[in-house]
Amino acid sequence: MDKTYDTGEFTISDKMIHFFGTTLNVSSIDNMTYVDFERHSIFYGLKYWLFGLIFFLVICAIWKKIEFLFTIYLFTLPLLFYFNYKEHKKEFFGLVIQTGAGKRVILKSDSKEFLKKVHNTIIDAINSKKVNYTINFDSHDIVNNGIISKGNNNKLSVKSNDK
Repeated sequence: MDKTYDTGEFTISDKMIHFFGTTLNVSSIDNMTYVDFERHSIFYGLKYWLFGLIFFLVICAIWKKIEFLFTIYLFTLPLLFYFNYKEHKKEFFGLVIQTGAGKRVILKSDSKEFLKKVHNTIIDAINSKKVNYTINFDSHDIVNNGIISKGNNNKLSVKSNDK
C-alpha cells in the first residue's frame, strides 16, 4: 500500500529520509517519477448528503416540531457544491519515490516546482556523503541545516575576502 504525504515536515540526514514515522535509506531509492492527481469531483459527498436528507425526512415525519431542521439542512447543499467547486479548481502533483524492495512513498503538493526542488534535494542526498535538510510541505521551504555538500541546492555559501 502506498503512503501519501502532503503536509508537515520531514528531514533528510545521514543518508536517511525521515517521513512522519517512516524512514527510508536514500541508497535504497530505485526511482522517482512525477504524477498528476485527479481533480476533486464536484459531486463529492453528494451521496452522503442524500443519506442525510433521507434521515432528516424520516425524523421530520416522526416529529413534526423539528421540521425547521430539514429546511436548514436543505441550505447546506449550496455550501457543499461551493466547497466542491473550490476544491475542483485545485491541481495536485506527486513525486513517487520507489525503493528497490517495491515500497512506494508519494509526496503530494499543489506546486510542481516545489516537488522538483524536493526531487533535486533527494538527488543531492544520494550523491553526497553528508547532508542535513529539512523539507516543509506546508510552507514549501527546503532548508539546508548547515552541512555544506557538493550539490546545487545549498542555501549557504562561503565567500572569500582575499584581496
